[in-house]
Amino acid sequence: MRSILWVLLIIYFPQTRVSLARAAYASAEVVLIDDSLSAVDAHVGKAILDNCILSGPLGASTRILATHALHVLDKTDYIYVIEGGTITEEGTYDVSIQHHALSCP
Repeated sequence: MRSILWVLLIIYFPQTRVSLARAAYASAEVVLIDDSLSAVDAHVGKAILDNCILSGPLGASTRILATHALHVLDKTDYIYVIEGGTITEEGTYDVSIQHHALSCP
């Protein structure tokens, strides 16, 4: 059985790359990624998302991504919105978009 690795990536860019690389090559079943995409520019963030998190080394792991990057939500299986330590919304991307489209004036 593979070990479970919890990785908290900090905003400091070089440390983020090292932590993400360690997570990628640890072959863990579950990886917790704490807003690593905010530490890099858009081009690098897209490359990390496409070639490491969604596919590549972390592609087979369960990935829990804490992020403010709304542009990645359509690539997720399930979304939890947490405000003030409380889950305020949850669901798939399609349901969330439909809910917000219907609730907006």
